Amino acid sequence: MDGDEAFKRLAEAIERRDLASDPRYATAADRVAHRKHLDEVLGAWIAGLTPVEAHDRLQPAGVAGGAAVHASQLLANRS
Repeated sequence: MDGDEAFKRLAEAIERRDLASDPRYATAADRVAHRKHLDEVLGAWIAGLTPVEAHDRLQPAGVAGGAAVHASQLLANRS
């Protein structure tokens, strides 16, 4: 998987297509250099979502990730 393509899919999934064309984020090195701003953008996006909701929006776009849950949540959801 190409990191630049994965970033474009992430930008699409969070409805921030502008990020994919922003020269500050053109390469992985650029994204690392500007990670503070990206952290803010992603933090704002995820703030209103549950882990499962975020996962459900990222997964169809092919963005790697998973829902992080507390052990008590896993035990509560056992069938």
